[in-house]
Amino acid sequence: MKNLLLAAHSAVCVIIIAMTATSCSSSKQEGKENSGTITSVSPGQCRIRATVIAVQDIQPNAYGVCAKVPCVASVRVDTVYGYGAGFSGVIAQGKTITLSFAFTLAPTTEELFPNLSERLPGLSVGDSFSGSITSVGAESTYTIYSYTKK
Repeated sequence: MKNLLLAAHSAVCVIIIAMTATSCSSSKQEGKENSGTITSVSPGQCRIRATVIAVQDIQPNAYGVCAKVPCVASVRVDTVYGYGAGFSGVIAQGKTITLSFAFTLAPTTEELFPNLSERLPGLSVGDSFSGSITSVGAESTYTIYSYTKK
């Protein structure tokens, strides 16, 4: 009987240790894109694949390059690859969000951005892209700094 209790106690200990080890693993989701490589999502960001639904006109109060070319679009979120720690909000697949493009929706020419080392191709209605977005404030203002056109 004593051996049976000792065996049961050992089994319970093994189960508790296994459960503790798996619950201590990182809760941060991993981003996985079509390339098959898995990379983590940076803190404060959400990695998505989306399609441009509409490009907003240049706003009268816009400044800098956004006074010359469009910087804001409505995009449909096709896939959410993951969230980094501290990203505020939850973005559902299929949801349409307003996204501010820090380097515009136009191609990043040397005329617009003479010191930019990474050139972006620009996006139009119907184009798909993937990238990491940031969220600021309670109103969930979303911004993207770089993307890959699909």
